[in-house]
Amino acid sequence: MTQLLAIEWDTREARLAVATAARGSVRVDELFAIDLVAADGETELPDAEIAQRIAAAVRKRKLAGAETLVAVARASIELKSLSLPPAPDDDVPGLARFQAMREFNTLAEDWPLDYISLGGSDTEPRTVLAAAIAPQAVKEILAACEPADLDVKHVVLRPCAAASLLRRRPGECRIRLLLDVLADEADLTVLVGETFVFMRTARLSHGLSDAERTQALVAETRRTMVAVANQLSGQRVEQVCVCGDGVQLKTLATAIEEQIKLPTIVFNPLDGIELSSELRRAPPADVGRWAPLLGLLLDEAQGQRHAIDFLDPKKRPAPPSRKMHYAALVASVAVLFVVVVGFIWNDLGNRDVENTSLAATISANAARNQSGNKSRLDVSNDTQAAWAEMEAWLAGDVVWIEELARASERVPDAGQMMVTMLAIRSDGNGPAMTVDGLAKDVATIDAAENSLRDDQHRVESRGSSPDTSRPGYTRKFTFVLRPVDEEAAAAAGNARLRSAPGRLRLAPNR
Repeated sequence: MTQLLAIEWDTREARLAVATAARGSVRVDELFAIDLVAADGETELPDAEIAQRIAAAVRKRKLAGAETLVAVARASIELKSLSLPPAPDDDVPGLARFQAMREFNTLAEDWPLDYISLGGSDTEPRTVLAAAIAPQAVKEILAACEPADLDVKHVVLRPCAAASLLRRRPGECRIRLLLDVLADEADLTVLVGETFVFMRTARLSHGLSDAERTQALVAETRRTMVAVANQLSGQRVEQVCVCGDGVQLKTLATAIEEQIKLPTIVFNPLDGIELSSELRRAPPADVGRWAPLLGLLLDEAQGQRHAIDFLDPKKRPAPPSRKMHYAALVASVAVLFVVVVGFIWNDLGNRDVENTSLAATISANAARNQSGNKSRLDVSNDTQAAWAEMEAWLAGDVVWIEELARASERVPDAGQMMVTMLAIRSDGNGPAMTVDGLAKDVATIDAAENSLRDDQHRVESRGSSPDTSRPGYTRKFTFVLRPVDEEAAAAAGNARLRSAPGRLRLAPNR
């Protein structure tokens, strides 16, 4: 089991949610708030005092070291919709940052940036909702958590965290507006289906009466709907969802329905969530204030990626490591080498026995040759010639494991070329490695052959032809790689002399 702590704070209070996660499920154990104003109820506390109050509450509940998730308000970040050209998913992070550097007001290279994809593909223009936060703001968040020894894993945009609760509650309406009322703020987030398309945070004056607060929230809801209609080319919000519980929020929902003429519901963020017995018995007032933290905990426990995460933003995937590929290749070559050496060693032992027998036979045939018995001599000459060919092959042998390692380092990678058959043999022209394979195009084949060709290696191209049997490849090819070793060639030539007509010399035993 993992202990999770979700936290967020504003100028008046810090809100914390404690949960226990196990195997994809989560139980919320406690929801509590910490007052962050001075004794007069108005003066804001300095950052150091805020950190100490959070640390005291954490130590009191023995939460030090808990895996921590922090929610940040919309006002703390810069948010903008960006238009990008068609591109594969892997290229979108780089394109989003490049475009944001041009369109954001204060973005710098070291600013964490994340985004929500709003549509598009590798063949259609893309749209993303990009969010960036100043590095100093992240440092201040981590500094506030440091005295409490909290292990901060994610810094998530607060409206997205709250809206993740609404995504888990499917409804009949496609375009919904989530209204989450906090202490002195209200987050207004619009979802089209399950995609976040618009979010804003409205400030509420401190000390308003309930009626004044309700009318201010109705006005902010109307402004948000107008902005969304402009952004969505005339499409309109179909339902307002007020997050929380209590008489005041129900009054707000009624006012929105009456004044804006839009269906409005109130939902309790605790519904459907497993709670501790103490929390079921005494839930906090204004439970909607903890909606972002509950959304954070559910996403983390269920392994879902947070929509906007400044500590773990979306990045281009790292290229796959080729270490395992090389290790498998070396292991395969090593096994092949051991098998070949074992076969040759065994064959040489048999040849030694055969050579001794042939020596005796040739001696006997030489004696009989005086009487004109030449047929046996011809047979012996044939045998001697075959043995000389074996000697020539062995004299010109190549350390193929080194040649294979050299080839694997020089030829294009698997995305450009793949080998379908590899044959190593020695023919009348010496040792050779015949390679059959598939390539992306003719230029790739030429590049591979040229990379292997030097003073010690000859490459004989056997041509190529169209072949689309494997996705990503268009040509099949064949070429022969011949290592050039002058000393080995000379040794092979000397060995062949033993097979010349009229010579009966034996190759030395091995």
